[in-house]
Amino acid sequence: MTIDDSTATAARRNLTTTSFGFIIFFAGHGCMVDSTLRLPMLNVTFDRTEVIIVAAWVLLLWFAFRWHQFSRGRLFDSMRAELESASPSRLMRAYARRKLKALYPYAELISDSPVRITNSVGWPMVLTAPIKPSKATTKGQTLQIEGSSGRILIAYSLLKNAFSKESAGTYLLPWLLFFIAISGPLWSK
Repeated sequence: MTIDDSTATAARRNLTTTSFGFIIFFAGHGCMVDSTLRLPMLNVTFDRTEVIIVAAWVLLLWFAFRWHQFSRGRLFDSMRAELESASPSRLMRAYARRKLKALYPYAELISDSPVRITNSVGWPMVLTAPIKPSKATTKGQTLQIEGSSGRILIAYSLLKNAFSKESAGTYLLPWLLFFIAISGPLWSK
């Protein structure tokens, strides 16, 4: 494993593999016995455990710091881009239809046109719904996604994208492994 973390890929890899090492140590019930560090799965024993333990924790924290430098702000930017480019779901169409009927009782959605999130920068997010023109509306209508049903729609879209798009695996997984690794002393007992 190279320690050179001058690229985002290397920083992610270093944090992920070091976190896995900590998780494996704690899951395998690695412990200190008679001032030696034993790794039962590998049958390895170290003397001067303090140096090894401090170095391992410093290395883990260094890799987390380096990954933070590369990933800061990119997670939310990529998730916004994925939300805006996501294929429209039936839930989005149903939400747009219900919200549109409340605003314009006689307006109808164009059935084969996509309903998309077009502004996901802040809350409330904006949904663009193409509708058939009438006296009260134009060709396209923007609707604010708000309320509890709007939050459920966004949560569903984010969860769906987490398993089908790359931002969750690229940016969230290293942090998830890191937090599992640093909580190892709590859950391994």
